[in-house]
Amino acid sequence: TKNEEKIISIEDTLELHLDKIFPQRDIVAMKTNNIASYTEALVACMRQNPIWILPAEVRSAEAVTAVRNSISSGHNILSTIHSDKASNIPMRMYSLMEGSQDIDQFLKSIHRYVQIGIYVKGYFSKVLNRFQREIVEVCEFYVDSNNNTGFT
Repeated sequence: TKNEEKIISIEDTLELHLDKIFPQRDIVAMKTNNIASYTEALVACMRQNPIWILPAEVRSAEAVTAVRNSISSGHNILSTIHSDKASNIPMRMYSLMEGSQDIDQFLKSIHRYVQIGIYVKGYFSKVLNRFQREIVEVCEFYVDSNNNTGFT
């Protein structure tokens, strides 16, 4: 991100500490809890007009809905989600919704607004004697001119 771009992180456990790592930047850390939900935090966040919104992890129906609404408003979103591969991210998001929406409509909206999925694999390297992470898969999501979804 550019130095002048405002960033807001939204976490249930404050772990990123970006505001402390980059004290010269315009970074706000918001915490969700039993009083302020993801949805309420995102609404408050968008009022502050950030360029980047960093929800810590998408792991509930509420988080999926909040992220989808934020993305469709034109904000840049960077988040994580547990999935078995990058190309399955839209379907993983749908599964968190517990089937409460039309699958085709939901997947089209995700393919339209989520641009890139990256699958990062973590493992313990016996050779290096430490935890390693590596990028295993990168895919781009799209909706084509015939309104079909896909990824490359």
